[in-house]
Formats: sequence, C-alpha cells, structure tokens
Amino acid sequence: PQADEPAAEESEAEEVVEEPVAEESTDEEADAQEAVAEEPVAEEVVAEEPAVEEPAAEPEVAEAVAEGAATGAAVGEATFESAVAALHASQFEQAGEQFEALLSAGAGPEASVGLMSARIGAGRVEDALALGLSLRGLDLGEAEDQFRSAWEATLTAKLKSPDSDLQRKRLLLALAELKLPGEAGLEALDEAEQIPVRLDEDGLLSYYQVVSRVENEDVTAYLLDYMHSLGDKPELFEHLSKNFARYPEIAKVAEAVVALAGQSRTGAQEAEEAAGELLAPQYATREMAEEIGDPGEEAMVEVFLDHLIPRAGLELPVPSDEFEEFLHDSEPAAFVGSLRQALRNIDYTVFFEEIEVLSYSGEADFLVECCPEPTPTLLFHSKVENVPPEELRFLVFRRLVQMYRRHAYLEHMARALDDSARCKLVKACIEIHQESEYEISEMLVGRLEEIAAQAGEGDSPEVRGQLDALLDKLYADTGSDSFIELGDFLYDNQLAKKWLDPLADQFAASVVGLTTASYATARDMVDDELFAELEAKGLGLLWQEERREEFDELRLRLQRLWLGPLKAASYELEEE
Repeated sequence: PQADEPAAEESEAEEVVEEPVAEESTDEEADAQEAVAEEPVAEEVVAEEPAVEEPAAEPEVAEAVAEGAATGAAVGEATFESAVAALHASQFEQAGEQFEALLSAGAGPEASVGLMSARIGAGRVEDALALGLSLRGLDLGEAEDQFRSAWEATLTAKLKSPDSDLQRKRLLLALAELKLPGEAGLEALDEAEQIPVRLDEDGLLSYYQVVSRVENEDVTAYLLDYMHSLGDKPELFEHLSKNFARYPEIAKVAEAVVALAGQSRTGAQEAEEAAGELLAPQYATREMAEEIGDPGEEAMVEVFLDHLIPRAGLELPVPSDEFEEFLHDSEPAAFVGSLRQALRNIDYTVFFEEIEVLSYSGEADFLVECCPEPTPTLLFHSKVENVPPEELRFLVFRRLVQMYRRHAYLEHMARALDDSARCKLVKACIEIHQESEYEISEMLVGRLEEIAAQAGEGDSPEVRGQLDALLDKLYADTGSDSFIELGDFLYDNQLAKKWLDPLADQFAASVVGLTTASYATARDMVDDELFAELEAKGLGLLWQEERREEFDELRLRLQRLWLGPLKAASYELEEE
C-alpha cells in the first residue's frame, strides 16, 4: 500500500491505462456439473437460463439454518421446519419461496440466512450476494454463525467469476474478514493487495495487515495507510507504539502522537519537546512555502481548475455565495488582543504581497475562513478573541496555504455544485478520457445521459447513488484515478479533506508545533465543555465508542495531521 497521496491523472494523458478485464469462466457445462458435486455452490449463474442441474446443498449452511429453526417459533415452527427440510432435500427454489414467505410475515434474520442458502444452492449467486451485502455488518444475534457460513459460500462462489478486478478485490477483502486471523485470511489479504485497483476499503485492508503482522514485522506503510482513511480504530495508538518501538531513532515521534491521545495537553507538550529536532517548530520562509505539496497534488488541482471545470462549461463562483453572505456581516478587523498577537508573528508576504483581514459578527459557526479572490482574504469570527494566539497562528497558516496552493478555489467552487453541474463534470471527464484514447462503453455514456435527464438544481440522494455507481464502473473500466478523484470532488468536499487539507495542516503544524496544531484543530470542531475535557485527559477521548460516530471527521483530520511528522521520520530512517 502507498501511504502517500495518489497522483492525479493529467487531463492530456499520454499513456492508455489498460482496461481491467474480469475473469471469465471457462468451464463447460459438464465440468460445471462435476464441480457442483464437489463444491456446495454453483460456479457461475446465467440469469437468463435456468440451471441445468441443481447443486447439492451446502451441508454446514443447511445444518446451521436447521439449528436456527428453534428461534423461529414466532413465525410458525412447522413452516420454518418445512423450509429447512426443503433446503436439506436440495429443493432450493421451493425452500427459497418458503423463506421469502416467512420474511414477508416478519420473520427474523435466520429466515434471511435461509433464503441466502437457498439462493446459493440454486446457483443464484448474484441474489445470494445481494442478500449477503444487505445483511453484512448488521447485528444478527444468534443467526451470526449461520450468516458467516452462508456468506463464505457466497463469496467463494462469486470469486470464481467476478465481474471485474474491482469486485474481485472487494470479495477477497470480505473473505479475509471472515477467515482472519487464520492463514486463509492472510492469503486472501495478500491476494487482494496484489490487485492494482484503488478502493475506498483499501484502508481496511491495511488495517487487517497491521493487526495480523505488527507483533513480528515492520508495518509502517500499512499503518500510515490505514491512519489516513480509518478514523474509528482506538487501537491505532497501540499499533504506533509497537511498530515504532523497533526504531529508537524516531520512536519519540510516535510517542508524542500517543501522548496526544493518552495524556493531558501539558503532558503531550512535554512529549513533543522530548522529541527534539524531529518535532521542533520551524520559522516559515518562502523556501518552505515553495516546497509545500507534491507533483500529485499539483496535478490534481491543475486538472480540475484548468481542464475539467472549464471543459464542463461551468462558471462556479469564487467567492462562493456562502462567503459573500459572510461578507455582509463583516468589517475591517481591529488588530487587538489575540488577533494582534497572532498576526504580528506571521509573515504573510511569504505567500502573498497583500491580504485583506476582516472580522465577522454573524451567526455562522467557524473560526477562520478565507477566499483567494479578488484579494486574498482572511475572515476571522469575533470569537477568536477567546483563542490563544499560538492556536490562531495555526488556523491562519493553514488558510494561507490553502489560498497559496489554489486549494481554496476548489473549496469555494464545490459549494456551488448541484446535480446538473455534477453530471456535466462527469461528462467532461468522460470526453477528456475518450480524447486520450480510453475506451468507454456506449452503455456507460448512455447511463450518464439517463441520470442527467433527471438531475436538477438540487441535491438528490437518488442521483448521488446513481453517479457514485457510474463513477465506480468508469473507474473499473478505465483504471483512471481521475474518476475516483472526481467522485471525491462532487460531494462533501472530500477531495480537499482527503488530499489537500492535510498538506495545509501539516505545514502549519511544522511552524507552530504538533500539540498546538492538534488542539487548534479540535477547538475548531468541538464545544467548549468537551474541549476543556480533552485538554485535561487527552484527545483519545474522541476515540471512545460513545463518540465514535459524532467525531469521525475530526479524528480523521487529526490522524492526517499526525501523518506529516510520522512520514518525515520514516523517510529519514529509510535514507539512513
């Protein structure tokens, strides 16, 4: 896995990425029947044709469902027993009908598992897969073991004829989840890792590698990868300690991060200072500013601003309408108090010849906003008077970097997107790829036209789901990361949050210090009561189960912030 940010595709690609080709089943009908005799599930299903011969029932799945019959009394024991009996007798269609009837009558999860087993037995792999995906991750209670057996049979069947490399990788990851920590789980993980396509679930793959190997192997690359994308793993800090303890030269960087989670703010500051030059704040210079970013980030911004958005014929406003509304409640800032102390220690000419500084007195909830046009502008909420100057410096530096690296343009433009504009961007991306000799099927082009026909000026959840599925297929067909990055841009400002904001945060942290940066980040996103508790007990409170859902965005932003010094220390170790 690559812990670094992926490079964006250039709009004028010189190389053609070969289309991933789904594995095709080469078994003849006789071979398929012979395989069915050996395996509990059919190798391949052709929806238009009935199965020539029903495969034998999966013994352990059927037995598991039979064991669950006792829990089905609420829907009628005899009916449930008859469905299980049909399953045992390899009467899969009949069993499926009975399980469906039970579900219609309000049966519990064991009926869903029974239906899944019947579908697999009948060779209806796609139906079983859809059922498995709908049940996966749910609390199935006593039916959990039954589900695992049916789910494994389904995954094993579908892996014999996956639709694409993308699906194959997802199936292998799901199989690994079932089989870990056993050898079969590790084999599935390793096989999935060899498939050269990107998934949202890649962080989960890296997480499982860390869990399986951290006791005996260096897992730095896996650790940094899952740290970038999974914000719900409190064991992260234990993994950091175990992995970096192998390297005394840089272990203090990891110790400082762990201290941020487990100690008070004062304790974390002491751990940071103990790391010495590895974490010592630096004075911002023009040379430092010129080194911000990397070729991937630069190409990503260029593709969107200079190629994709103009090609789509969109004129997205900068400033955004939202920022314009902020300006109505703003006036030139008075350089007093915390703001004065913070700004006198910031040389903005490192980035711009001039900037405008305004104070906001409205009801919107933020600390510092920015806009690069018409003049680079910093907009401070009046409540920044309660923010310590060193934290305010962090918030200012990150905004200066966002404007300097043109990230802020994309953030403002993204606020103006509606479904119609999103469809135009997808169309433009397709056209650019076609001109670069990528082969994109007419079916997918036609699908976009269907989605665009129902898209309007609003934000429809249905359109979002359809566009996400289409972009997934476009990526599977072309292998072009541009379709993944476009999907990130279209919704929730994910392009900035995943790939651009961390660069700004890491630069600002290198100037003010890691502890100050971490608490400034938290202050910007939690209420005063929780912030005081975090200062007293540590940021690790955000990883507690009761806060797991509410603060996912904050946890990820902190983890991506901490990646900066951890990567730098790792690179230094590699050079030695």
